[in-house]
Amino acid sequence: MQVFKDIAKELRSLMRKLLCYEKYTLVFTGTELRSDDKVALYIYDRLRSLGIKGIIKCEYGLENCIDRLRNVTKMLLVDAVLLRNLNPGNVVLCDLDEISDETLITTHAIPLNHIIKLLRIVGSLRDVRVLGIRVKNLEIGNELSPEIRTVAESLIKILSDTLSSCYSQR
Repeated sequence: MQVFKDIAKELRSLMRKLLCYEKYTLVFTGTELRSDDKVALYIYDRLRSLGIKGIIKCEYGLENCIDRLRNVTKMLLVDAVLLRNLNPGNVVLCDLDEISDETLITTHAIPLNHIIKLLRIVGSLRDVRVLGIRVKNLEIGNELSPEIRTVAESLIKILSDTLSSCYSQR
């Protein structure tokens, strides 16, 4: 598990490697109803408003968009995480097996490892990595915490720049 304290500096080249060269598909999940849990959906919406294509939004869990994930072979899942040893706003990149279902804050009714197993059976999924944002507030509400919004804006810039660069190389 990699923890990024200075995401602008440390994460940019890694995102370029995963998204441009290794061809991971960005998949964003969360819920609009629980404050910081919507951070990935916020990032998705902003990227789409910037004209970024080829990314997938799965509100309320991956089980709600299995059809859209069938052809994904490599998934970079962007989601809220709750890791006790991290501060709110920290960003982590890890393999799926490095974290438990309790670490991801999505509202999926079916455990994430079951959904991934299903996608491997009915689809083409081979690899899953998680880009997690350590959240602060999970109360009912529709506003991001200020520190989470700041991290989200940084990630939007990194992902937008990276994906624009990937598209220009094709």
